[in-house]
Amino acid sequence: MAKGYRPVDRDQAFLLPPSMTDWLPGDHLVWFVIAAVKRMDTTAFHARARLGSVGRRGFDPDMLLTLFIYAMAHGVSSSRQIERLCGTDVAFRIICASDVPDHTVLARFRRDHGQALEDLLTASLLLATELGMVRLGTVAFDGTKIAANASMGANRSEAHLRKLARQYLGRAAATDDAEDELFGEDQRGDELPEDLTDHTRRGERISQALAEIERRRAAEQAGTEAERAAAAEYVAKAGDPAGRAPTGQAPKAADPVAVARARWQREHDRAGVLNLSCKAGWARIGPGVFASWPREDSLCRSRRRLSIPRMRQLVGWRRCCRMRRLIICWRMPSRPGHRWMVFMGC
Repeated sequence: MAKGYRPVDRDQAFLLPPSMTDWLPGDHLVWFVIAAVKRMDTTAFHARARLGSVGRRGFDPDMLLTLFIYAMAHGVSSSRQIERLCGTDVAFRIICASDVPDHTVLARFRRDHGQALEDLLTASLLLATELGMVRLGTVAFDGTKIAANASMGANRSEAHLRKLARQYLGRAAATDDAEDELFGEDQRGDELPEDLTDHTRRGERISQALAEIERRRAAEQAGTEAERAAAAEYVAKAGDPAGRAPTGQAPKAADPVAVARARWQREHDRAGVLNLSCKAGWARIGPGVFASWPREDSLCRSRRRLSIPRMRQLVGWRRCCRMRRLIICWRMPSRPGHRWMVFMGC
């Protein structure tokens, strides 16, 4: 019975040195690309190499060509991405024999051998087509067949394959130029900060970052709770008919629907109190404005004299501006039993 997990010992040393030939199976694409470059004519690339002079030794052009062919087969056009894969991808590590070239070396090699590199990439595509290798990496997303006049051989001609190679080199040049402008010519773009490269301080720095994230999260949670409390208080004040309506903009945490509903309820309650007060014989309609029980001579006033602005002033229209369909008016019946009527529509 298993009582624990399988051990993860990253410091385990090998009894014998590991061999790169054991890293990938024999039918992997990388072995074909390496063997193909060995049998191709690469003298044009070696002719420009400077051997026997001062300075450090350069990279083997055959190895760089193998990198470009394998990268093209997998749709990788960025020199920085190729450099990154040489350190993390097993196939790329086998090609460069764990001697990772800098992205500036790759970009300079592509720029200095533009036409020769195009010819060699075209030759590699012709070789793959001749051997029946219709797929180098991801060539088609699905198998949909569309009726057309193009023949099967039109897409495998040397002119078409040369066009593909030229497009790849153009895309690689554009990608390198854009990344040089973004990261700088000497930067790859995925370098770790200086305080994270030292393994003795890396754990401490990560712990500090986690503590800072937790502190910021707690502060944001406290701020959110305070905003919710302020929003609830604003909604309560907006719906209190006896108190003063809150001024200013509503808090961001306040629900606009709840605020509108509270304001409507406030004005609804105030209109109900106004109606009861009018029935009792007097009403305080607005600040400093009182309405008394209508006398007998006031019943003879014409409704035409009560213009809309005057009616709004009497009933405190501005205090009810947020009620979209609030209508308060006088009704003048001809019978002696007149009453002060308040009508409200919603």
